[in-house]
Amino acid sequence: MHRRSLLATVGLTVVGTLAGCLESTPLSGDPEPPDDLVEETFESITPDESVPASDEPPTIAFVEDDSRVVIEGSLTYSSSSCGGVDPGETSYDAVDGTVTTSVAAYYDHPSGTDCTADEVTTGYRLTLAFDDGVPETVEMTEDGTMGTFDVTESP
Repeated sequence: MHRRSLLATVGLTVVGTLAGCLESTPLSGDPEPPDDLVEETFESITPDESVPASDEPPTIAFVEDDSRVVIEGSLTYSSSSCGGVDPGETSYDAVDGTVTTSVAAYYDHPSGTDCTADEVTTGYRLTLAFDDGVPETVEMTEDGTMGTFDVTESP
């Protein structure tokens, strides 16, 4: 009889000790989000079949081996001489592992300058590099003359 009580007490002690360890360890095997966004690069690229068209949402790729996120898309804008494509502000919340970023077309008509009346489509690649791993969520807004796309992706 005492043996059962002893085994029950030891079992509860071991379970209680392990419970504290299990709380701090993710059970799903998901890694912790990175601490910092360390680099952001933006480049214009020639739109081809691998880059979404300007009437399609951008793609978000998680490159976990390199701790990078690569966002590609295309934007159409007015006037090749007075318009273009620029990244917006990027923010990273390490607590919840969320990146928020944007890319938008712009039109800047300086006073006294003639702007062409053409319409241009430019592809882009936005690469976000992190210190260790990839974020849990990327929220991306793309804004051009073909519309606005809000995309949220997770690895």
